[in-house]
This record gives sequence, structure tokens and C-alpha cells, in this order.
Amino acid sequence: MAKQKSPLPDAQSIRVNPTSEELKGLAAEMPNAQETRYGNLNVQTEVLARSKASTFVIADDPDASSQQAISREEGERIAILQDEYIADQPMIIVDGFIGNDPEFRTAARLYIEERNANIAGMQKQLFFDVDDPDGFEPELTVIYTPNLAVEDYPSDRVIAVDLEAGVTRVCHSD
Repeated sequence: MAKQKSPLPDAQSIRVNPTSEELKGLAAEMPNAQETRYGNLNVQTEVLARSKASTFVIADDPDASSQQAISREEGERIAILQDEYIADQPMIIVDGFIGNDPEFRTAARLYIEERNANIAGMQKQLFFDVDDPDGFEPELTVIYTPNLAVEDYPSDRVIAVDLEAGVTRVCHSD
């Protein structure tokens, strides 16, 4: 699988691999978070279902794709829009593996707005831990801006999947 082609966009600040406790503390500050009687957090989201209508594969020839697709040029426009937005945001990085067998696992990275720490907290629960943080290189990266609306897409939401680069950009899905 291809590695990420470019570094993550610069942000106002970046928390790298915070602990579960730190993520829970950040999520507890969210206005839509309520503590349950068991001490867990319940975060009410706006997007309640998969966003198939807003999901696009980035392709050299979108018309020839068997998937719902956008051009590389449009994918780049979305990337620039998201990168410019991220420059003013505190962000979180969560690294881990999809799968636990060293022969078959995939190194993955989530880069998300700090004010949506609930998503980072859930992803931390789903990932298997990184053995060597210094040598970690993601094969898949999700750059996630839940608060960035992108006009001209269903519900102002877009999920742009670049299979060649191993990067998915998610905008306006909480």
C-alpha cells in the first residue's frame, strides 16, 4: 500500500497520541457531551448514519470509475480548503494499527480537530497500540474536520478517498 505522500497540514497546535484519560477530559468539555451515571460520556452527534452520498473516490478519470468519484483536481481543491482551515485549529493525532497480527496489520493515523475529541477517543479504543512510536509510518491517514462545511456537496459534507496516497479527507461529519 502507498504511504502518505505529504506531511500533515500545519495546525494551531497538535496533541500527539494523548492518553485515553486526556481524550475523555477533552470530550467532556464538548457542549453536546453528558456524563452517564456510570461515569462514561454520551456525545450527541448530528450525523446519525453513514454518508454514502457524500463519499467520493479520487480518480484520474471520474467518469470511468465504478465508484462515485471526483477528479484529482477537485480532490486537491478539497485538500487545500481543509489544510487552510486546519491552520487555525488545535488538532489531535491518534496512531495505531488496524488488526493485531504483525504480518497483516495496517498502520493508520487519525488527524482530527481537538474540539471533536470524542471521535479520537473512540478511534483510540479501536486501534491496536503502536509498539515503536518513533518508527511509526502510517499506510492510511484520515484527516478529519467535522466543523468544516464544504458547499456543493450533499449536506455540505464530503469524504474524499485517495486510494493512491492512502489518505481520506472527511469534512463536516461529526
